[in-house]
Amino acid sequence: MAAPKRYEAGRTYREKFNTGVFGPLLGENMGVFRTAPDPATGEQQLIGSLPLFADGKGHVGFSTYTSATSALYRDGVKVGENDDALGGAKPFTVDSADAEYRLTTSVERSAKIAAASTRIDAGFTFRSKEVSATTALPVSTVRFAAPVDLASRAPAGASVRVPVTVQGSAAGKNLRSLVVSVSYDDGTTWQPVQVEGGRISVRNPAKDKGISFLADVTDKQGNESTLTIHNAYYGK
Repeated sequence: MAAPKRYEAGRTYREKFNTGVFGPLLGENMGVFRTAPDPATGEQQLIGSLPLFADGKGHVGFSTYTSATSALYRDGVKVGENDDALGGAKPFTVDSADAEYRLTTSVERSAKIAAASTRIDAGFTFRSKEVSATTALPVSTVRFAAPVDLASRAPAGASVRVPVTVQGSAAGKNLRSLVVSVSYDDGTTWQPVQVEGGRISVRNPAKDKGISFLADVTDKQGNESTLTIHNAYYGK
């Protein structure tokens, strides 16, 4: 999924990998797709195929996880569920009619694997009907580029500005709304924050405590995506 990167001989480069905030990434050949009817069976599928644990610098990444539950709803009724973390291994079968769909996933991983982004919940709501060729569906996500160290930690209690980027169908001029909240108790309570100039102002969590992010983004066609990143990074 990741494009090759060129490094010129004789030059020095510095790259940071595998640090928070880990979260979903939308790019070329990444997203939610609908297939055309199979010529032999007529079967049509919705497929989630995107990395949920891309690192804070936008490097495509995958992770071992302890549990994953993904579900598909058609006009508010659940029509399928599996344990694939939208990796594309277990698509959902759909019919040809125009309908509103919501695809959700909730994935948890042990802090022994990675302390940051211990749980990611994502949901994508969109309309879809039969297509003549595999088609990318209008979904979005939000990226948080928090200034963290190599252990995904930042100075406890410090006030920082965190860049926020919308990817997918709501990016750029097609954005209708973006609402962001933060939590310092792993999602028990949430505090809304304003997005100004593509950034949010937050207070870093206390030492060894985490901060979580919640985002709700809607494009101008009414397609809505939600994202919750638990323990996005920690205080030090």
